[in-house]
Amino acid sequence: MGKRKVNFGKMLSFRLPENIATAWTEAAEKSEMSLADFIRSQVKVDGVDLPAPRRKTQARKVKYLPADPALVRQIARIGNNLNQIARAVNQQGVINHELELLRILESIKDEVQKAVSSD
Repeated sequence: MGKRKVNFGKMLSFRLPENIATAWTEAAEKSEMSLADFIRSQVKVDGVDLPAPRRKTQARKVKYLPADPALVRQIARIGNNLNQIARAVNQQGVINHELELLRILESIKDEVQKAVSSD
């Protein structure tokens, strides 16, 4: 027979002496568990099979490359122009001036290519 799923919908909070809280936090880190999973693993409850503790997930480190502030501002301006075009097209309901719109979009494409290539 399969394990019963335990609903952890109830949250309890309590105060501990600083030395005990520090010891529990360090033990959880050493076990590579979250503090909640570590405490659950230490508590014995009659009649309830608590699920096996999960491993603590490692935070993904995202590396951002430095960007030229002038390039970022230029791209923001292009985005604003594009939003203004979209707003105007949506207000008209139907695109009446397809050639004009294509010309504007082509100029935006040229600006983006120029901004990217100048970096």
